[in-house]
This record gives sequence, C-alpha cells and structure tokens, in this order.
Amino acid sequence: MDVVLISDHPMTLGVQFLMTHLKDQADLNVSCRVRGILASSTDFSRIECPYTVAEREHLENYLGKTKPEIVGISTIERTRRRSMLLLPAIRKILPNAFFLAGGVDAIAAPHFYLDNGIDGVAMGDGETVMEAVLKRRLNGGREALMSQVPGMITRQHPSSDPASTPDVLPMPYYGEDLLYLGQDGMKPWVEDDRKDHVQFVNRKRAIDMYTQRGCTHKCAFCAQDLLALYGKDSFRNSRRRPVEDVVRYIGSVKSNYPQKQFVYFWDLDFLRKPRAELLKFAELYRSQVGLPFFVFVTEKSVNAAGLEILTALVSAGLRTINMGIQSGNSRVLRGYNRLNTPQESESAIAKINEATKNSDIEVLYDVITYNPAETREEIIDTIRLIMRIPTNGGQVIRLSTHKLSFNTGQAHSKEDQPHSFEDYQDFKTNASIYQSTQSPYLSWLLGQMMRGKISRSAIGSVRRDYMEKLLDESYVATMDEHHALNQVLYEAVVPRDNEAFL
Repeated sequence: MDVVLISDHPMTLGVQFLMTHLKDQADLNVSCRVRGILASSTDFSRIECPYTVAEREHLENYLGKTKPEIVGISTIERTRRRSMLLLPAIRKILPNAFFLAGGVDAIAAPHFYLDNGIDGVAMGDGETVMEAVLKRRLNGGREALMSQVPGMITRQHPSSDPASTPDVLPMPYYGEDLLYLGQDGMKPWVEDDRKDHVQFVNRKRAIDMYTQRGCTHKCAFCAQDLLALYGKDSFRNSRRRPVEDVVRYIGSVKSNYPQKQFVYFWDLDFLRKPRAELLKFAELYRSQVGLPFFVFVTEKSVNAAGLEILTALVSAGLRTINMGIQSGNSRVLRGYNRLNTPQESESAIAKINEATKNSDIEVLYDVITYNPAETREEIIDTIRLIMRIPTNGGQVIRLSTHKLSFNTGQAHSKEDQPHSFEDYQDFKTNASIYQSTQSPYLSWLLGQMMRGKISRSAIGSVRRDYMEKLLDESYVATMDEHHALNQVLYEAVVPRDNEAFL
C-alpha cells in the first residue's frame, strides 16, 4: 500500500516525524511504502500563493502514478487556502483514497476541513493516529476507517479525545522517500536550496531538527503547542530526546548529505533543559558536528541559563539566536498570556549581548505589531525597549515583526477579524492600518523599526538620532489626525524590496 504525506508549509518536520515513526513499525514497513512530499515553496514570499500550473501538474502526475491509498496533509492557517484549492483536483485523481489532515490549523478547525473534502482529522500529534489508520486500512479496507479511530474526527464521528502521544520524539526522516515539489518537478531532499527568509536567515541547505517539544510560555497568540486542543497545557507536548541521540543523528545526516551547511533546532525554547545537559550538548556538538546552528530561546530560559551556557553554545557553533520580545509593556504581555515582564526581556537582551558581542553571530528579536488593543503609550513602551538594545558588539542584530495572529480556534479570535495570510512583515500599504491600531503613526513607526538590521545609527529603516523628535507627543497626535501626512512619510521611508535586509 502506497502512502503519501504532504507538508504544505515551511515547517516540514511534522511529516518527517510521521515518516520515521511509520517506517519504524516492522509490520507496516513490510506492507506500506511511505513517501513525503515537501510542497512548500522554496521562495518564502510565495508560501501563501496558490500552486503554479507547473507545480500542480507535477504533483498531480506523481500522485496519478503512485496512486496512494492514504494521503496525509499537514496544515497551518497561512496555507489553508492554497491546500483547499488543490484538494478537489487531487480527489478526482484518487477517488478511493482516504485523506487525513493534521497540524495546528486542522486541529483548530476540523469541521472546516471535513466539510471541504477531508475524510478525517488527527486531533493531536499524528503518529499514533496515522499508524492506526494504516493498520485499519490494511486489515479491513476503506470501510474500516469509517468506524471510530482513537484520536481522529470524521463526519460519522464528529468528536474525539486527543490522540495519545508516544513518550519520545522521533528523529525526522531524511532519505530517498523525502521529495521536494518545485517548478521543474520532484527533487530529492538533498537538492533543496531554500531562499533566506526575513525571520529565518541562513536557511539555505539546512538540516531541520528537534530535541524536544513544548515551551515555557502559554501565549494566547501561538498555535505551536496545539493549545486549542490541549487546554493551554504548554508542557503537555514536552517530548524529549537525549542530546546524545540528537547529536549522533545529526552527524549521520551530515555524513550522508555533505552539502548541508546549517542546522535549525525548532525547539520552541532550546534552553529549557538542565544546565548539565546543555553543557554536554555543547561539548558533543562541537566535537561531532561542528556545523553552525540556530535556536529559539525565551527570556526566562536565557536568564536561567546565564553567560556560561550561552558562551558554551557560541563556542559549539551557535550562529543565530531568536528571542521574542513581543511587547515592552506589562499589560499587553499579560493580555497575551505571556509569562514574562519587560524587565526580564531587557535582562535577557543584556546577557545575549554579553555572550555574543565578540562574534559575528546573528541575534534576532521579534515583536508583535498592530494589536488593536494597544494604546499609544504601550506602543511607545515597545519602541523604547527596542531603542535600548545594545549595539556595542560585533554581532549582527536583526529585527522581525509579525502581526497579531488571529489563528482559527484561538481564545482571542474574533468573528469580525478578517483572516490575514501575511506574517513577519510591515504593512505593504496603509490601506488597513487605520482599523488595526489605536495609533496608525506609532504602529507604522514600530513596523519600520522592526524591518531588518539594528546598528549604532539606525533601527531598521529609522535612524536612532531621529527617534525623540518622532516620538514627540504633538507630532504623534498630528500624524494620527492627518492620515495623508502619515502616507507621505510611509512613501518616503518604507524600504523597497526589503532593502533593510541586504
């Protein structure tokens, strides 16, 4: 039986975990050929766009030849429309296949997917659900899938408890059954050459990896921990893998694919480990792998780890460190259900600066912009926090902005909020800014600060020595009152073609 798993977004590891888990099941490995198609565009600016004619043809031809009986689709909100536009054509090619959706968007809105051509939705981590689906299909045919499968919702069985989760996180699959969909057809994984993204720099020829799931925060705006399903239990998904296993596995991937030049750790908080384990990782990684690598961190974990751990990771090959600031105001952070304070952010920024100032490491800070509930004073709190980021070292400091996300199913979602399929960017025009913030001018200014690199003289595309004048109370009021002036300033200052990132 042929099985095809499709990942239609940049985070491909969910499908790669599934492939490893299924291939490790001896009984399934004999009866099933599991292939993965990484169908996200290699151009990050296109991941929300419909498939091109060429991409559709290549995918349809491939599915027509392999004729899989099970098709799994991994979902996020940003690529929902793209996936749903393609689904009817695939169903015509595979009229008898069973289509199973998983991932944060399908879990948040399962009945949307069921109403639009999906047969089942895996509620939670998909390994055990997909394993059960394959075994049911092998033993009883397609009809057996219409009965209750634990952890799966269907039209016949519209509710289910979350799927049980294996204790240990699988290592992601890398091998001949992993393909990329491109304009010129299917390519082996090794040939991938992703373009750099505004937020995720150094993405070219990268090995993606996890050491654990879960996060120290329980943020209302985040869907990464499947909070809509698991009642905001951020730690529920904390599936650890011994660092020795992880380092050994990365070493084997590096040996098999010497073209790979970078490692991305997608742990939502890489430093959420015991100090001894982090020091062991740094030692093993430096001696056995040595490739530059990327990590996400949080304020609390940076402050807990301290300079010794950060310095050890830098010595081991840490090349990019990404921390979310999100806001410089305590009330706004509480509204996000984010368990930190601006003071903790500033303390963590100081520690990161001290650990990286003698290197050319990239330090990336994120902020959420265009929150309709923020006051002028609260936006200014964030601007001033960014202004205090030290610039006295050799590191490259990058700034990234993303709009407040209204992910389907999240607690803060509002029916009157239109879906946005744009993220990690400033407004491209001022068309909607006046309905999205209490201070269009300050939100615009913050967006400009968060576009690109920070240096001694400039923050993003705004010079530091202009900031006090730009934040003058009467100036802010005038710019908010006269939208045409704000438009003129926008046209004069906004970078063209992300020039701040060059």
